Amino acid sequence: MKVFASSIATLTLSLLLAGCGGEDTEKGDAPITTRQATPSNGEVTVLERGDCDLFTQEELSEAFGEKLTFGKLVGYRGRGSSCTVSVQGYEGEFILQAESREAFENRRETYFEYERQGSATMEPVDVGAEAYLLNNAQVIAIDAEGRAINTALQLFVFGEELPLSKEESGAGVQAIARKALDRL
Repeated sequence: MKVFASSIATLTLSLLLAGCGGEDTEKGDAPITTRQATPSNGEVTVLERGDCDLFTQEELSEAFGEKLTFGKLVGYRGRGSSCTVSVQGYEGEFILQAESREAFENRRETYFEYERQGSATMEPVDVGAEAYLLNNAQVIAIDAEGRAINTALQLFVFGEELPLSKEESGAGVQAIARKALDRL
């Protein structure tokens, strides 16, 4: 009986770990919400991937002029839990998060204060109903329905030049923010 209980516990743990491991995505595949049948009861379960269904790895590379190579899109839980993508060959990552109107308004006010202090640049951009480009590497945007998005490229180099100009970085985060906000 003890062996049977131990086997059931091991099987249950294995199934839980397999479900938490996520799925690998090939270049260009969007890691969208996946449905799979559970063998025990035939019901369909949904594996959530955060905000990774709002853009693809291929779109990300294109947005930055093919000058950066990105790793796997990584997101967990449901909408608003974000999606992160490592930048290959550099210290950095791309981050995207769907947000609420309140989160957008709080970020906007915080960044306005940073701009007033001189520690950030912030300029209006044409994404959604209201949007701002921050330090040429981040976009916060909201649409007319109150759906908001935050995109950012964090890239660090040591002793060498950045692979992108400030303008290319700004254009890239805007392009992904625009696509993601349209898909929300």
